[in-house]
Formats: sequence, C-alpha cells, structure tokens
Amino acid sequence: MKYKLFFPLVLLLFCYSCKNEQVSDDVAKAYKVNEFIKSTMEDVYLWYKEMPDISPESETNPKNFYKKLLYTEDKWSYITDNANALTNSLSGIETTFGYQLAFYRTTSNADEYFAVVEYVNDNTPASAAGISRGDYFVRINGEKINASNYMELINGSSITLTKADLVDRNIVETSETITLTSKKLTINPVLYKSVIEKNGIKIGYMVYTSYVGDLNHLLEEALAYFKAENVSEFVLDLRFNSGGDETASTYLCSSLAPKDVVDNQLILIYNKWNDKYDEYWREHNYTNRIERRFEEVPYNLNLSRLYVLTSSSTASASELTIIGLMPYMNVVKIGETTYGKYTSMILIQPKDKSIANWALLPIIAKYTNADGYTDFKDGLAPDYEVTDNLFPAVALGNEKEPLLSKALELITGVSTQAEAAKSKRVPVDFEFVTTIQSSFDEFRSNFYLKYE
Repeated sequence: MKYKLFFPLVLLLFCYSCKNEQVSDDVAKAYKVNEFIKSTMEDVYLWYKEMPDISPESETNPKNFYKKLLYTEDKWSYITDNANALTNSLSGIETTFGYQLAFYRTTSNADEYFAVVEYVNDNTPASAAGISRGDYFVRINGEKINASNYMELINGSSITLTKADLVDRNIVETSETITLTSKKLTINPVLYKSVIEKNGIKIGYMVYTSYVGDLNHLLEEALAYFKAENVSEFVLDLRFNSGGDETASTYLCSSLAPKDVVDNQLILIYNKWNDKYDEYWREHNYTNRIERRFEEVPYNLNLSRLYVLTSSSTASASELTIIGLMPYMNVVKIGETTYGKYTSMILIQPKDKSIANWALLPIIAKYTNADGYTDFKDGLAPDYEVTDNLFPAVALGNEKEPLLSKALELITGVSTQAEAAKSKRVPVDFEFVTTIQSSFDEFRSNFYLKYE
C-alpha cells in the first residue's frame, strides 16, 4: 500500500477541476481546498475511520468543511488560511505586544471585561512601556473592553489601554493610559530563570512558556546557567505553557532526567498512529516515527526529582514532559489540574500555489509514556493544589508567589505559611473568561511532530 505522507510534511495536491463550470472562481478554489482537506484526512488522520463521507462540493467554506470531518472527541485539529503566520508562530516568531493576558468579566455585566497581565516578555513593546504582571486594563482605545473587542488587545497593531487598580475588591478605572504598537519579534520561551539558595540548597527555577525546537539554543543557555550553578533541586514553571513541538520537549526532558536514563537513551514516549501508518512505519523500520528516546544534550542536570508548576493552561508537550519523566524520577505537580491533551499532530501544506496559504494541523497519533500511560482526558491532577493569584499578583520568581512558595516549602521542609499570608488573595467576585498570548492560541494546546 502506498501512502501520501512523506517528510518534510508536505502533501502534493492533485489538480482539481470543478465539475460545475458555472461556479465562481472563489467557490472553485474552496472546492479545491476541500479536496485537499479530505484526501489528507482520509490518509493520515488518527480517526479516519470515523470520518463522515461528505462531498468536497457540499460546503463552500473550507474551515466549516474541515470541522465537519472531525471525530467527536477531537477538539484540537486545526486549520488556517494564513499559513505563513502559523509557521512563523511555530518557530517562535510573533507579531505581538509581548504580554499574556487573562480576561475576566464582572458578574453584574457579562459583556464587561477587564484584562490582567499574567506575564510580560523582555525586550517587547509591553516591557518598554513598563507593563508588568498584575497590571489591570479596562478600556481599549477609549472603549470599555467587551466580548466584541477584547481580541484587539492581542491582534491590534496600535492600541491605547486604560489602566485600573484593585481597590477594596473592585477594579477601579484610573486616568493612566498606555499606547502600544505591535512588533514582529522572536519570543524567548525562557521567560524567567533564577537560582534560589535556601537552607544550603541550590534550587533552579525556570518559567518556560512554549516548546519551540528552533529556539532550543535559548533553552540551552538557561540550562548552562543552572549547570554552572550546580543546582540540586529544580522547579519547572509550566503554568503558562500550552504545548509545542517534539524536538523541544525531548531536549528539555533529556536535560532534566537522570544521567543514566539519557546515556542509555531510554524511551521517552511512544506515538500510536492510525492502523495504516502504524503498520507502515513498523514494516519499513521508521522507529523514530513510533517512539522518541532521550537523547544526548550539552547540559544534563541529572535530577532525581522535579517540581512542576501547573495550571489549566498546562497542556500537550508540557503534559508530555510530566508523564514522560514519571517512569524515571519523582515528578511533583503543584498548582491546578492540567488541560488533558495526549495526542500529536503534524503540519501539512499543499504544494499547489493557488491554495498555498492554507495549512492543516490534524491529529495523527496519541502518545504514551514508557509505562503506557495515556488518555488523561481530564488532565493531570496536582499533588498539591495551589491557585495562581492575580488579585493581587506577585512577581514571578518572588518567593512569596504562591506556587513557587509551595515548591520551596516542599524542598526545604520549612513552612512558608507566614510568607504566603503576606500575599493572600483578595476575595473578588469576577468570572474568568480566557487566557490569551497569541492570535494562534486556538492551536497552542497541542503537541506536534517534526522530522528532518
């Protein structure tokens, strides 16, 4: 049996001629995209047997056609007609203001939103403007933030934000405004790193926001720092990390795992494809398609225990890091239950230049750790439940920050209740809406495979 999928992951699209010569050029192009979508999904999709038999000419909106093909449990497969921006994002390149925002709304007015800054990247418009974690915004370009305009705080090219303060459990507008202009930047996934010395113990702390293999050199710089500092304990903050690619996750896991595990290149994960590809890879000995092993890295910290800070945004490649390391070391989870994403995807683009702006990221496999653990649909529950505090927020890396404080307590054996009390959450009556960092956040809770 012959298969259409080869690596690099690009599919040839055969020439499609619309049967109805009376349709417009736009409709004919939509049918061509639909044909590309269907032939791709019938070939490589993990749940191809569950797909409905729908004609490409039954729908003139390719995104709607794609959604109609998806398996009922598939909430991850992604499609875009802006392939260039997508591929840039996968490489860590974003047109951005340089912050991640959490949006809330008041219970008295469900359409009235406000934004809270979760973090700010260095060397970005947001950092240059003095924006920091815990800042509140209530207006954009003079209008109150609402369900119709809140995405402009992420997608806008130039915006003016009105700040607010937390006063007596309420968000109170101020007269201070900040104007931002977005820039195309390469975003360092290592948001923050430090070494904390307590009770004679050197503890590494790193906030890692996205698994981007093309930026492993930046991860390497951070790991070199921790290696030089000879840390013996490590806190990996993945509360903002919703996924990324296989090369970055393998690199990070290999840098943290016990040295003998890496030296012996033991199994990190298995990928289970659909029956056609699973058989094909095995028959042709493509072992790197069905398993991923720990690999030699420049700086291995040789840890026996790892503390991971989590949230509901911790997904996919972040969850892979947790379960992939669990058979070989003690992984202690602190925070909230993770997202629950145990599947893998690939980037597929047509070669037909007339539709080259389209790209698919379909689910093509599910992953398991070396012990066969998978299907964690409800996420990974924390060993110690701690809620991130944005009312008011504490700076990342500050020992009073609730999640880090709990990790330090577990490492040192010294209670931090007195310190935690100083950063006690103010009781507020707001409803969480969403967290957004990029216009491509819709696909960010994903783990995708890359092959040279």
